[in-house]
Amino acid sequence: MIKRLIHTFFFICSLGNSIAQSPSIGGYNVYYGHLHNHNAIGPSYAIGSHDDAYNYAKNVAGLDYFGTSNHWIYMTDPEWDSIKSVADKYNEDGVFTTFRGFEYESIGGDLTIINTDDYSTVSDPLCPWLDTQNGIAFINHPYGVHYALFDNSPPCERIVGMELFNKTDAFNMYYYPVNYFADANLRGWKIGASGSDDNHKGTWGTRTDWRMAILSKHLSRPELLAAMKARRFYSTLDKNLALSFKIDTSEMGSTIGSGVHEVHIKARDDNGDPFTKVILFRNGIVRYTQNINTPYVDLTLPVNTFGEEFYYVKVTQADGDEAISSPIFITHGPVCSISFPKSSTHFTSPRLITITAEASDADGTVVRVEFFVNGSFIGSDTLAPYSADYTIPADGFYEVTAKVTDDLGSWATNISFCFFTAGNYSKSVGSRIAKDLDDYTIPMCWLDSCNYDYESIYIGNEGSYEEEKSSLRFTDLFIPQGIRIESAHIQFTAKEVDTNNCLVYIRGHDVDNSLSAEDAFAEYRWDVTTSAEVVWEPPGWQTVGAAGPDQRTPDLSSIIQEIVNRPGYTINSAITIIITGENTGQRRAVSYEGTKENPDKFADAAALLTVNYNTFATVSSILAPEFNGTGVHLYPNPVTDLLTVETNCRGQHSMEIHSLNGQLLYSTRMEGPTHQIDLSSFQKGIYFITVRSRDQVRTEKIIKL
Repeated sequence: MIKRLIHTFFFICSLGNSIAQSPSIGGYNVYYGHLHNHNAIGPSYAIGSHDDAYNYAKNVAGLDYFGTSNHWIYMTDPEWDSIKSVADKYNEDGVFTTFRGFEYESIGGDLTIINTDDYSTVSDPLCPWLDTQNGIAFINHPYGVHYALFDNSPPCERIVGMELFNKTDAFNMYYYPVNYFADANLRGWKIGASGSDDNHKGTWGTRTDWRMAILSKHLSRPELLAAMKARRFYSTLDKNLALSFKIDTSEMGSTIGSGVHEVHIKARDDNGDPFTKVILFRNGIVRYTQNINTPYVDLTLPVNTFGEEFYYVKVTQADGDEAISSPIFITHGPVCSISFPKSSTHFTSPRLITITAEASDADGTVVRVEFFVNGSFIGSDTLAPYSADYTIPADGFYEVTAKVTDDLGSWATNISFCFFTAGNYSKSVGSRIAKDLDDYTIPMCWLDSCNYDYESIYIGNEGSYEEEKSSLRFTDLFIPQGIRIESAHIQFTAKEVDTNNCLVYIRGHDVDNSLSAEDAFAEYRWDVTTSAEVVWEPPGWQTVGAAGPDQRTPDLSSIIQEIVNRPGYTINSAITIIITGENTGQRRAVSYEGTKENPDKFADAAALLTVNYNTFATVSSILAPEFNGTGVHLYPNPVTDLLTVETNCRGQHSMEIHSLNGQLLYSTRMEGPTHQIDLSSFQKGIYFITVRSRDQVRTEKIIKL
């Protein structure tokens, strides 16, 4: 594909087929509705009967679920019986789900109560009564009075959500500028992101397009109720927006243990409204931002979590509509790390080694540590120090994993990636472009003069533009840092017949870890390139679909070698190759992206990078400075008193030190290239230091003597 972009980048993926009334995302259907609504009962300044409300919500507004919640102070037993009767009358599994409810006033503010057999006339305490009724509650139109609820009551499991919009007041009233939602969760309340129409005007569900969206397998009272209890819902200002936010496989609302995880964010709008921004929040503070321009979102990124945290996401569309997910909550869980061998250790020949790990659990006990080499189980230990013997069978590359399990069944794997090599061997690794916008072309032209071709990578140009750059980002190569590169090349597939002369220049993106296209262009603008350069004069491409020697670059080993020799490069780093042409002819190669209906159409013909490397004996001492993935020196390590941190991170970055059980012991923001920490007051032991920049989060172990 030629992604001819000047200011904006796209990352697009297929998120599955939509269902006409109920989109599906993340393994769930999405159901839209409201629970906080009024009709004429007592002096509530509302209009319409109970029948009017449920009928309108179903047949005019087209909601999937609906509930009324009239003020309890005007409620009578006959009125409550009528509410329950009408709600039952309109409830139809798979078609329209209804809930009975009422609005409850207390010293802590107003709440919507649903699914109770009775209505409450008790002002406080509320939660014990909800327990007896199997009811749940949502905080209505939050404001300062709710601090009385937070300050005077322990967190209540039955209060599951907080309105982030209400009536015609959007997020700018209840999420900006005072984030009551994050504040409640900082106080340990485990509050999900809801919203409601709070309709008194007889326009239930049509006054705005705003919705509370529930992720559920089926449309029924029991399933929606279970989803709401699980906080599996989000607040959206667009009635068609589908959103999934997971950490590993746990959907929004879940509680998981601390450790290294993967965040997965998916969103789409079946009307095609484009998204412009995705933000990940940690404890209400922006942790990661991605600027985009696409109707599809599919974002995966690593996150190193510790106990007593919560994460949630917000997606923004071009028209200003937003959606905010319920959080995923992080509890203290077991942690472990490989203590031997140190990652990147090289053994000159196969031999017997003892792999050891440190493990602890903040709120329980460690019951078992299991060890794996290259994914195969090699043994376990139930007592510290945890270890397993392993005989290295042959020369090669070996990945080590430790899995710790505690007495509650929570588990985690080692915080930092660990590998070792043995002997002298050669290995060939390959990575094919596997994501839209990991291959694209940037022409230096005005946007309205560019002709889009989403199925081509342009290699060079035909004189249409002063300069044209094609970028190819390769991931999951797992090339060890500093390894000797023997050869490397990129294999293209011809998209068109091109027999004219062509001359291009190939370099690498000279950074520790080449970022996704959006961030990389904004941050580096592709002018940070390797000194190593390869000139390519490809012969004529005679056949569409050809993928042979004529479509293969010359040896790129000098470029790859320069990148993997960077002190901050890690085995998980991505590598980007940049091809530049200046009025020197052109070839068109097949890109990863296909059509909107079949986005993986050309996946098997996308560019393939193959790298051959050879091991050599290099053993790094833990007494010497070492880089981590954010370009950071930590030394000396082990340390007795003064730890020096040197960084070449761009812009502001932060640093935290945690104990082995995840307790935060030190944090600071860093502006300059050097920072020193006095650790003389720290007890002897093992600690984890985390450095966060806008690009990455990396955690390394330090030893205090």
